[in-house]
This record gives sequence, C-alpha cells and structure tokens, in this order.
Amino acid sequence: MIKPQPGILTIWRLLLVFAAIPPSFLFSLFLRVGGLWWWVCAALWTVAFLFFYLFYFPVRFRKLSFTLEKDRLTVTSGVFQTNTRVMPLANVQYVGLVISPFDAVWGLCTLLVTAPGGRLHLPGLRQQDARNLAALMPR
Repeated sequence: MIKPQPGILTIWRLLLVFAAIPPSFLFSLFLRVGGLWWWVCAALWTVAFLFFYLFYFPVRFRKLSFTLEKDRLTVTSGVFQTNTRVMPLANVQYVGLVISPFDAVWGLCTLLVTAPGGRLHLPGLRQQDARNLAALMPR
C-alpha cells in the first residue's frame, strides 16, 4: 500500500486559500461591509472554508491510498464513503506525470494512469516514486 506524502495536504490547503480570496473580495465589493447580508455571507464562507480546511482535506488525505499488485492498480479514496477503483494493468494505455508549480516546490507529482473507459489520478507521490511506479506498468 502506497500513501501520498503529507505535502499534498499542504498543497490542497494552499489552493483552498487562493480559491477563497476572490469570493471574499466580491463580498466586500458588492455588499455593504457590516450589513446583514455581508455578515450572513461572511459567516457561511467562513464555515465552508473551515469545513474544507479542518475536516474534508485531512480526511481525504487519510483515506487516500494506492496499491499496485501483480495484475491491477487499486485506488482507495473518499471522505463520506470509501470508494475503491480498480484498473487492470493489462488495460493501461498511458501513464504520465503531472507536476504543478506547487507540486514542484514539495518535490511531488500526480501520476495519471489512463485505460479504456477510465482514468486514475494518484496525487501526492514523490517524483522518483511516481517514475518507478510508471516503469512497472505495462504499456
């Protein structure tokens, strides 16, 4: 069983912070600061932000795991229910590495595995580990 690196949790949280800035700016721009609707929007936005920051992303990180067996790749994930996706290695057509700027800072990447009828994303892998996994998969 392969677990993602803890740096991916930091990346997800940073992306959440960047995603939270534009709506916060728009609330302040279009709603009277201190008015009733501003307080309602600010409270809802704060609750949503804290939910994702403190609950959703940590649970998603804890439940995410990958298993490479002799004949198949299994990805287990989920927050409210556990999802298991299995891809037979004989069906794999494409394996690629995706490295975002944030991933590069932490030395991480996402392994993208494509087969007929499906695609698996394996985020939070060290770049060398992802290359080793990619080399083990037949194409």
